[in-house]
Amino acid sequence: MSRAVLLGVGLLAVAGLGGAVAWSMRRPEPVLPSRETLRVEEKRSKGLHPLHPGRIEGTALRLAGTVVGARYSWGGGRTDRGWPQGAPGVHGGVGWDCGGVSLAFAAAMLRYRWDGRDLTARGIADICTPVPLGKQKPGDLAAYRNRHVTAVLTHAGLDGHSRVLSASGGGSSTNGNDPNATVRIHDRGDYRSDFLTYMRLPAVHTDERQAVTCMALHRILAGEPVPNDSRLDGAELAKELRERFGGVPQVATWLEPALRAPRVSGMRADGDASATQRPAPFPDNGAPSTWWRAA
Repeated sequence: MSRAVLLGVGLLAVAGLGGAVAWSMRRPEPVLPSRETLRVEEKRSKGLHPLHPGRIEGTALRLAGTVVGARYSWGGGRTDRGWPQGAPGVHGGVGWDCGGVSLAFAAAMLRYRWDGRDLTARGIADICTPVPLGKQKPGDLAAYRNRHVTAVLTHAGLDGHSRVLSASGGGSSTNGNDPNATVRIHDRGDYRSDFLTYMRLPAVHTDERQAVTCMALHRILAGEPVPNDSRLDGAELAKELRERFGGVPQVATWLEPALRAPRVSGMRADGDASATQRPAPFPDNGAPSTWWRAA
């Protein structure tokens, strides 16, 4: 696909993000479809799940949009819960630091396990593999010389860079108390002069609970019905969504009718979980531990 086409796709996705909140407020109360209804819907959309390469950019932008504005807190955030407001940091303030929001974003995109290690920016870089400029994808990360990381939201534009999600503006004394230190979306990965490279986390397979819950979140954010699935019953899925993403308005709106339904989880009408339980991982080209220090 040409870079001009990729740029067009990115612009359309960004435009769609701007109207997502207004659209979500006027859409009707979510309903849980029958299996037959789901089959029709999947056929119409060619069965593409939210992390399919053809949809992943829109999914990343919608997810990032829900956390924008959350406060920066040194050491704040968790991969397994607290989205979008964050979790207490080193000094107790609720929020995110750059590594926290980047790994939590990666976990929600099924690129990192919920039970994975809580790493610093340098620790994250140590397990990643550098990606050539222009080859980065939504779900990748970006590294900066001053021990900073961001999450990649879009495919590369004509300039080779992507939009990124960052918790920035704070430092070791910031405790979720600075209104100017927040989670933001930047138009270019090199918005800082100390940009080093885009990078890729090692390939990982998440467990079924994380996969089903995150895929349900993506469907809800896209305003799509959440298909039935036997891997998690309604009560289990609702519990996971409430604990991990309950602060997202669309999820909160979805939860009330969902709790009244007997079965509400999963992604595929045909019972084939392979494409959604384990989305195609990024190529695992190894993760040298020296490139960050050498930079």
